[in-house]
Amino acid sequence: MRTLNLVTENIKELQVPDDRETALDFLQSVKSGIIMYATALTETSTSSARTVLTRHLKDTLALHNELITMLQNKNWLPNMDNQQNYQQENTEAPTPSPRMAPPRINF
Repeated sequence: MRTLNLVTENIKELQVPDDRETALDFLQSVKSGIIMYATALTETSTSSARTVLTRHLKDTLALHNELITMLQNKNWLPNMDNQQNYQQENTEAPTPSPRMAPPRINF
């Protein structure tokens, strides 16, 4: 956990525009770590390995939460408002032509 604290303290110091990309890349890495720990946790058969993986998964989820909060506070994340995203997608999406038939799928 000490390592995670050091990482989050360094992330909080980010200020220049390139730091946004670094933080978003780091967020993607943290998400990948969560997936890997969860997968490993479901596939392990020993209780001691499960205990270690559970601790690592919880620590990584906590890091993810801290990182998301920091990114939101700096306005570095895209809009997360689902209703606004839905309206934006519906107004930007082209409407299909009535003459356009759906593709045929042959099995």
